Formats: sequence, C-alpha cells, structure tokens
Amino acid sequence: MNQLKFIMAILGCIILTACSEEYQAKKAVSSFIELQNSQSVPKVDIKVTKFKKFTKFDDSGACFTVVLGNRPVEFQIILEKDISKNKWKASGYFEGNYEDYLKEKKEKAEKQFYEDELKKAVLRSLKDPDSAKFGTIRDLHDKKACITVNARNAYGGYTGDQQAILIKTGNKWDVLGIHDISSNDCFDVIISIPTR
Repeated sequence: MNQLKFIMAILGCIILTACSEEYQAKKAVSSFIELQNSQSVPKVDIKVTKFKKFTKFDDSGACFTVVLGNRPVEFQIILEKDISKNKWKASGYFEGNYEDYLKEKKEKAEKQFYEDELKKAVLRSLKDPDSAKFGTIRDLHDKKACITVNARNAYGGYTGDQQAILIKTGNKWDVLGIHDISSNDCFDVIISIPTR
C-alpha cells in the first residue's frame, strides 16, 4: 500500500511539473501576443483562440501550436527558457505546422554550418584573420564557391572587397586564391574549374 502511495505521489509531481510548464508557456505566449498587438501599426487586437499543442525540444526550447483570432491557420510560437528564472519566454512565431518548422530549422543550421566552414578556410589563408569582414557567398553544387572578403593586408590596410575562390577536396575546403575581381567574375571562374 505504501508503495502505491509513493508511486502515485511521484506521478502527481510529474503531472504537476508538466502542467506548470505548459501553464508558464501559455502565459509567455499570451504576453508575446499582447506585445505584438501593442507594437503593430495599425493597431490590431488578435487573441489566442485555441492552444493546441505544447512541444518541448529540450530543456531550453519549445514550441506552442496555437490558433489566432478567427483564422483557420495554425501558428507556431517559439519559446526559449530562461534557465536562471526557470521561465518560458516567446521569441518568435511563424505560420504553418511544427514539421515545417523543424525542417526549416534544420536547413538553417546546415546552411550556417556550411557558411562557417567556408569562412574558416578563408580565415586560414589571411595575414590578419581577426580583421576579416565577409560578404556574399556564391556556390556551385556544394563543391566550388566564391566568398567576398575584406581584410587587412601585411601593411595593415584593408584590401577592399575581394573574392576568395574555394574548392572542396574530400570534406575540406581549400582556398585556391583571393583576387580583386567582382562576384560575377568569380562565379565565372568557378564554373570553369573542373570538378575533382
């Protein structure tokens, strides 16, 4: 009998924790919607008419599916947890379903990783990597790329926008050179480079 009471107490705590998290998330969503309403021009007064699904990604991120006003479309409210205060805060929203959000998030992370890899390769070839300022990235089939870079030269002055030409060998990006040409000319160059 004591074991049953103990198990019931633990289940009660788990349910209360889950409910309190969802309750906090609902409050964060409502505050976020009120803030959006107050900042919109012209003024609108949209309210959450239905809280549909609360989904946690991990301890610091979640998503709440809601219906706003009388629109039939679902919105995803993105939530981040302030660990120090143990409270949810809404940080953004998008129209659509949760699966689309996850797909978009994954694509953004992959794109960021890809861009970071290109920039790291260019930084390794610069005299003063800390001074680098990057611009446009143009690529061809994830095997060849041009990236605009402006960095200090050996004399300490900025070179102005130049194009770094990169080619992927295996899993590593190599800089073939950095040239004072336009982004369009750089793209013409990478088109002409045979793929390895």
